[in-house]
Amino acid sequence: MKEYYLSNGLRAIYYPMPQSYSAAIGLYVKVGSRCENENNNGITHFLEHIHFRQLGEMSQDDIYFKTESIGGPLRATTYKDMLRFYMKIRPNHLHEGIGFFADILSTHEWPDEQFETEKKVILSEIRERTPYAGIKPFFDKSVWKSDPLSLQILGTEETVGSLELKDLISYKRKYFCENNAAIVITGAISDDDISIINKKFESLELPDNSIGNTPSSKEKTIQGFRRPDVRLVDCSWSCVDISISFDVDIDGVSPDELIMLSSVLGGGDGSVLQKAIREKLGLAYEIYSEAIIYENEAVLRISLSLDKRNVYTGIRRIMELIKEMKKAVTSSDIKTNLPFFTDNIWFWLEDPELLNLELALRCFMRNEPTFSIEEIINNNMKTDELRLTEIANTVFIPRNAAVVMLGPTNRITQKEIRRIIDEGLG
Repeated sequence: MKEYYLSNGLRAIYYPMPQSYSAAIGLYVKVGSRCENENNNGITHFLEHIHFRQLGEMSQDDIYFKTESIGGPLRATTYKDMLRFYMKIRPNHLHEGIGFFADILSTHEWPDEQFETEKKVILSEIRERTPYAGIKPFFDKSVWKSDPLSLQILGTEETVGSLELKDLISYKRKYFCENNAAIVITGAISDDDISIINKKFESLELPDNSIGNTPSSKEKTIQGFRRPDVRLVDCSWSCVDISISFDVDIDGVSPDELIMLSSVLGGGDGSVLQKAIREKLGLAYEIYSEAIIYENEAVLRISLSLDKRNVYTGIRRIMELIKEMKKAVTSSDIKTNLPFFTDNIWFWLEDPELLNLELALRCFMRNEPTFSIEEIINNNMKTDELRLTEIANTVFIPRNAAVVMLGPTNRITQKEIRRIIDEGLG
């Protein structure tokens, strides 16, 4: 890996992969819905969209024609804490591809008519997706309360509808600034490529409006101070969608440790939850856990759907399984999961795009000091059953728990859910 801090404040991270037949380019900015508020919610996602209307002197037709003519369509994704533009192309088109990312950084103006047309597109997207949003908005609101992390990435019809073009331009200048963006390139790149690319990006003028990292949580005390929280949302579905989450103190648990704990609990076919809840009891078609990690906060979330008649039984059994993990994560659990965190990490070197995202998350978003696959593997090897048991005992406690249920929840009571969790984890 090679890393440069350019004079305009942009970070440039490279990972040459001589054996690769492609190059992946990623532009990452520390901005997302967690930087928004109840008045401008959805502005980051809108900003993502507007870049595909015009880049510099290129119209939308020019963008699509020129990117696809080099075999690398430009893509973008808005997250709660990050905006990502990315492209994967053959190395002979690398410098043409780089030009699009330079234009993304330097474009700050769009015609009014393009802004209004894109607003209609986004409002249509919100209307189309809202009926299928499911449990996630309720989960976010329950877990993150009034913190900006509770805001949805798309925003609402009201907030997006009230945005003006000047809002987008001002917002972009605030966050597309020095020390808040990184260009990451992985795959078939040479030292000469790196030198040329650094000069190109260093010639760009980024707004001198450095804001440091993404804003920290304004209400971090919500974590670890629950009853546990239980929220029931009644609707006429056939099953009850359930999210069970646990707050995690990431000052004491590394992201890799948390991801490994989640993998043991519900990350695959051989996980604790899959074997017991799906395969043995047949209570759910799908049950899984995931680690949701931000700059200063994290939760471990269990997701499943149950027949209403099985809700109490299912949650009780999940708590029993977690309690067993608190007593001892077994060597068998470790043996089943460890290859995904050791041998399989080498697969990153077969996929420049996956490696590109990993580099951005680790080196830019989390600001880890170095990136070494060998070191990551060695650290994961140290995470044995004793360490995971220790982590389980700090994470799986009632005051960390939040439960959200969406479906036919009448006659399911908050009191009984709390009792099951308190007794199960006590």
